[in-house]
Amino acid sequence: MNLSLHTYSQDSTWQHFHLNDTIGGDYSMAVDNNGHLWLSPQTVLIEYDHHQWTYHYIDDLDFYNENFESYYQSDTLKIWKGNGIIILIKENFIYVKRSKADIGERIKIDNQDNIWMAYEEKLMKYDGVAWESYYIENSALNTNKIDVLALDGNDNIWIGLNPKIELIDDIYQYTDYGGLVKYDGVNWEFYRTETFTTGGDAVSSIVIDDEDNVWFGVTSHRNGPFFPESGSGFIKYDGTDFTEYNIYNSGLQHNYVVDLKFDTLGNIWAATWGGGVSMYDFNGNWVNLTHSDFGLSLNQVPSLEIDSRNNKWFLFRFDELILYNENGINTGLPEIEDLLKVNSTEICSYNSYTEILKLEFDSNYSGTNIFNIYNLAGALIYSNKLFIDSQEKTEFEFSLHELNIKHTGMYIVEIYSGSNFYSKRLVINN
Repeated sequence: MNLSLHTYSQDSTWQHFHLNDTIGGDYSMAVDNNGHLWLSPQTVLIEYDHHQWTYHYIDDLDFYNENFESYYQSDTLKIWKGNGIIILIKENFIYVKRSKADIGERIKIDNQDNIWMAYEEKLMKYDGVAWESYYIENSALNTNKIDVLALDGNDNIWIGLNPKIELIDDIYQYTDYGGLVKYDGVNWEFYRTETFTTGGDAVSSIVIDDEDNVWFGVTSHRNGPFFPESGSGFIKYDGTDFTEYNIYNSGLQHNYVVDLKFDTLGNIWAATWGGGVSMYDFNGNWVNLTHSDFGLSLNQVPSLEIDSRNNKWFLFRFDELILYNENGINTGLPEIEDLLKVNSTEICSYNSYTEILKLEFDSNYSGTNIFNIYNLAGALIYSNKLFIDSQEKTEFEFSLHELNIKHTGMYIVEIYSGSNFYSKRLVINN
């Protein structure tokens, strides 16, 4: 497989990479804590650091280093975890996944370091000693067609199920129903799709927000993805009520939502099979991006990822990969000349005697700001959301321990919100 930069926008908001060989149906995609893209077209693992592509082949995979640790190995399965992602080899096929409570994946690791997998049509848990299996006969799972797993802040496992449809007496009929399942380690809760929507029958993606609301995409296996009204868009479940966002009551342009992600500012992005990508900012504003915005021919987007610098990766059908950032692509550490510039408004100061980092914001940064710290290797070591009052000066103080700064050296402070961006070198000598 060869990957090449094909085209890019004049305003530096997107780049188009063409994958010259077909990925096929077993691709997977993830972004690690360093902002590197990991792409797995079946039997090879590809890493992109915004500068070069590195190919990792099955026979050469050995992640025994400071970033990855071997987690589990058997005759048919190998799992590594590190940098916020999981790399899995199953029967000579490579899969790359997000390791925490994210969406669109069939493998998770909870806060107790248990592995949860949708594996060979059952839910499995590995506690470091033994595997435990859950299936129709011993759980609330009414079908073995598990499409997605997610973990909330309390380590509850959320499971998206596909229906089973069979031809009976020349009529396609449901024999198993799709829906949403919650398991807290003791109790099971099952919500059939028809109890919260009339337009879809399968849960295709799940993401959990900071308040433990469950957001999930709903598709239609009976009707297929070929019509904008097929499916139910995406739904929010707050523990009591289900709220649906679809083409009839929102700016979403296709109901067949196959992947969901939150960006660093809290906006939700939906990849659809036929309508490109939609974004909602929860202030009534929608943004829709289609194949025509990037000069492509097809509008199916089976997967999307978002990194810590708010870059978005859209995998369009048939080998087209788009890197997008509405505020300009952020490829990593600032260039040296940018680091030497004096910021118009100074925000960050460090007291070496008290070992306290102080941030002072004025009203220009009102709203939610993303506060990141990177080491010189480009690894994200700290990230937080800071809310700035629009009427008065706002201050924050952090100790080095809170910021996960353990060694002397230079670090990069980044703060951004919308069109505002601030960066500064932070030198720790003591």
